[in-house]
Amino acid sequence: YDVTKRYVSVSVRIIVIAVLIVLIILCGILSDEGYSIHRKMNMAKSERNYEEYTAVIEEYLEDGEYNALYSFLEAHYITNSYEIYEEYRPVIRAVTQYSFFYNDVIRVIYPYSEESLKTYPSRIEEDLASFYKLYDEEHYINVYDNPKHKEDILKMEEQMNAMLVAYCGLTMEEAEGLKNMTQAERMSLLEERLLNEE
Repeated sequence: YDVTKRYVSVSVRIIVIAVLIVLIILCGILSDEGYSIHRKMNMAKSERNYEEYTAVIEEYLEDGEYNALYSFLEAHYITNSYEIYEEYRPVIRAVTQYSFFYNDVIRVIYPYSEESLKTYPSRIEEDLASFYKLYDEEHYINVYDNPKHKEDILKMEEQMNAMLVAYCGLTMEEAEGLKNMTQAERMSLLEERLLNEE
């Protein structure tokens, strides 16, 4: 009787542990699959609403509201729907880089801490380098026969230069010249202006 009781007790524990393991695995699979289904549904919605969404994109571009455009693109999964929004690919890429740059410049104005301020020259330099790559990669600008998108990207660069002047202590000449500098030269100038400007 004692042996059977102990055997049943051990068997129940093993079964409970096995069931819990199976449930944990199933939850992991379902949550990953659930996100994938959600993403696919939203991408399909962005494809169905192509005309409406492209009108909104054009309006944001016309108004120079690049951060609002980035939020719109992310909220409607357009950044993941390159196939149907192929003609907007260079603008989507530029707006993404612009938004990262903007957020890092805001962190210069309102740093989390004095220590975190030291990281922003390199972060801003990385943002600028990624943005300037748009001019080097033919795939993003020159392949497309749409001068308006190139104009939109140039307007973004103008706003970025204005932010560098207003918030990072660069002159307009320095800001405009960053594109032609090496990474080390940009980094040196940004460190000099951001870390020594108090």
